[in-house]
Amino acid sequence: FRLQYDFQKLKEALPWVVSNMAGLLLLRMDTYMIDLMLSDTSSSAQYGMACTFNEFWWFVPVSLGVFWSKDILSYAKRINFYYAIVCSLAFLFILFSWSFGDYFISVILGKDFAESALLFKILSISGLGVAIFPILKWHLVRLNMDRNVYIIQLAALLLNFGLNLWFIPISGLIGAAIASSVSLNLAIFCFMIWMKFFRRKHRNKL
Repeated sequence: FRLQYDFQKLKEALPWVVSNMAGLLLLRMDTYMIDLMLSDTSSSAQYGMACTFNEFWWFVPVSLGVFWSKDILSYAKRINFYYAIVCSLAFLFILFSWSFGDYFISVILGKDFAESALLFKILSISGLGVAIFPILKWHLVRLNMDRNVYIIQLAALLLNFGLNLWFIPISGLIGAAIASSVSLNLAIFCFMIWMKFFRRKHRNKL
């Protein structure tokens, strides 16, 4: 009986395992594809530094999502308030990136990484999807739709892969940054639109 119980728990945890693996691949897919598709070894370094600085922002919504998780799971009426907070923070981060990104990168990394500033600005746009996702994740758990969490991440992963194949040969590092920002935001917003307008059962809950 214990073995059957363990297998049942493992089956229930599988979506989260797949979700975490997809998230890790999504974080590093651009860098891997740049290494494979571009011969310039400095390209990966430029892109990697831009990603690193952009990922510092990710700590904020993820932490807020964990902090608010119990409240989200038990009290749905404040969900729009949480979405408003993280979206406002995301827009502030994007505004900071586009206003001070050049200065910020040049002071910390020097002029050799000037190209990273533009990449940092483009990647900052993905901060909107990153901000929404932790709240959306716990919201889906509350609706007993937690399997959709990894569907979103797998969709973003596949979309990112396809866009990278298309954009990197055309635009190089800038194309990879655009692919990353578009794929994450598009996957999340398309899912939310689908939930809002086509899932009548949950129309008033998202």
